[in-house]
Amino acid sequence: MQERWVLDRLLRAGGLDVLWPDVMGTLLEMGFNHTDITRTMGKVRTMSAMPKLWYQTALHHEARAADELRKGHTLTAAETYHRAVLGLARARWGMFADTAGKVALYQRLNDDYDMVIEHGHGRIERVTAGDCAGLLHLPDGPGPHPAVVLYPGMDMTKEYLPVPGRNVFAERGIAVLALDPPGHGFSALQGIKLTARNVEETGSRAIDLLTARADIDAARVGVFGIGTGGYFGFSLAAQDNRVMAVAGVEGGFFYDNVQMLADEPPSRRARLGYMTGLDGAAFDELMTEVSIAGREKLITCPSMFLVGEWDELTPPAEARRLAEAVSGPIEVRIYEDEGHVLGGVMHEAMRAAVDWLADRFAGRTPVSTVDIVAAYT
Repeated sequence: MQERWVLDRLLRAGGLDVLWPDVMGTLLEMGFNHTDITRTMGKVRTMSAMPKLWYQTALHHEARAADELRKGHTLTAAETYHRAVLGLARARWGMFADTAGKVALYQRLNDDYDMVIEHGHGRIERVTAGDCAGLLHLPDGPGPHPAVVLYPGMDMTKEYLPVPGRNVFAERGIAVLALDPPGHGFSALQGIKLTARNVEETGSRAIDLLTARADIDAARVGVFGIGTGGYFGFSLAAQDNRVMAVAGVEGGFFYDNVQMLADEPPSRRARLGYMTGLDGAAFDELMTEVSIAGREKLITCPSMFLVGEWDELTPPAEARRLAEAVSGPIEVRIYEDEGHVLGGVMHEAMRAAVDWLADRFAGRTPVSTVDIVAAYT
């Protein structure tokens, strides 16, 4: 199986992404600039090249942003600092050790995002849920607003979503608390490792924080997760009955993760090893516990799950298994001819999930369905 992935990587070398060649649409939805993607990834031949090349892209935009700020072009400066932030977030992809360079990279990322907060559109606050850092994005107006806890994917940090200046949640009146939960982003760098349930515990602390605020409607708090964040969202809904609704976009670790990782590229196990601080039998034991199996009936709130036909993390059969097992109403959409990152339909999928959450917050009755969404012809 390892040989298959080595060959696959060689065949994809020089493409858009060494693992997900159809990721363009997804990165654009996360605020990446098309030119940054094509110019940077056009030089990438292996995953190990990504930190250097994306770091160079980030430094270029930092210099441009500082120049725009000196000219008094504050919005352009904020947008350009955001391009630098995303370059730094992408640079950390493939960095599996807490080196001095990685620490310095995160400091730059935080400093650049502070400039986005200070000079850009939108109301963004730095918050802490338990021991984990978060970014609270607020819509216009005094509220009280409905809110979602946002879990990033395994390869992501809290800075990826939502996108400042074109926040699809805020445009629909929804506040978002984006987290770096245990094992992810800055939390991992601080030594807060992923365990069987501490990502969910951090989600509950995030709900505590939200419901204590006067500008948040405590009765309308949901969860949104992307990739493995979708699993953690469903798992949080299984143990915290304050979750009004949960939506997941892209497949995650829902069932037999040990077998699934045996069929995955070596880098994914290496990344999870860094996130958990484990290897060998201890790692496999933990990944057995990171599963929704046997807990689906505890999910009584409405849920939505969007997945590609060829998603290797959650194949359609497992999406259907989840749909048949939860107690609450669930809408599943399986996008024909799409892989894990839903690159060809992420624009539609993101808005489908956010609109679905907005409908739940508005009190509209959910419907249980499993639909195949036909590919473009």
